[in-house]
Amino acid sequence: MSFHIVSSIVGQPAFLDDVQITPGGLAAVADAVPDSYSASVALQGLTSGGYTYWGLWRQGGDGALVPIRGPLADLTQVTIVGDTAVVEDYEAPLGVEVRYYLKVWTGSSYRAVLSDPVMIPEPVSTEIVLKDPGLPARQTTAVVSKGGQPTWTRRARQGVNAVRGRSRPIVISDMRTSREGTMTLVTETAEDLASMWWLLESGNILLIQWPSLWGERDVYVAVGDVAEAPVVEYAEYTDRTWTVPLTEVDRPIGGATGSSGRTWATVLSDHIDGMDLLTSYASWLGVYTGLEGT
Repeated sequence: MSFHIVSSIVGQPAFLDDVQITPGGLAAVADAVPDSYSASVALQGLTSGGYTYWGLWRQGGDGALVPIRGPLADLTQVTIVGDTAVVEDYEAPLGVEVRYYLKVWTGSSYRAVLSDPVMIPEPVSTEIVLKDPGLPARQTTAVVSKGGQPTWTRRARQGVNAVRGRSRPIVISDMRTSREGTMTLVTETAEDLASMWWLLESGNILLIQWPSLWGERDVYVAVGDVAEAPVVEYAEYTDRTWTVPLTEVDRPIGGATGSSGRTWATVLSDHIDGMDLLTSYASWLGVYTGLEGT
């Protein structure tokens, strides 16, 4: 970085009293969060230019833009109230590079930037990640058993009507149903078992993220009646097999409640009392991110 200072009076020296180097300008900086299989996107410069709204989208390898889920809904039109924000994306695909497209605008006037690529690490190639998009704290991993990957079926919607005096029926058909299949999973420890039921008991729509080498696209599913069975007959063993019926559904609407890695329990464990909390952070954004002094 270099700059050149010229005095406003020709032939006279110019004096520089103070220099501050701070982040500036519109930017989106994405970082992978491996522990929660997510990305954290730091936004800055939202107030530069005096625009009214901002929005954030994820851009995959095909160039398509997918809105990022916020606390209340997708972040496609958020009123600008401050210069910075932090967004967590729990639905980004694993093991592939993505970028984040940040746009600020008023009417037809806008500015936009694209983040550097970021790739979220994935678990070992025998495991899948299961998440509740609306409750990010509810997520777990599990091993897909041998032959346990779903065999997808798309049922036909057809009415076959026999007609008197004709050998061939009249068939009235409609679009096929979404994919349906049954997945078989294996868990090993008592903690794995508890995590699986904690994820499933809400009955919410889930996101399944397959290993990138499988060639399966991530899918939102409704889960039917789940069967949990011991792997061996000895009660002291906690290994379980899970039979999980799936129906593919659209990406659910609504916001995401809470955070996968930071809850009020985390805040309580980090600070001895309320005064310690108040003196550690300058804003609720600091409490949310855990960055002291912000």
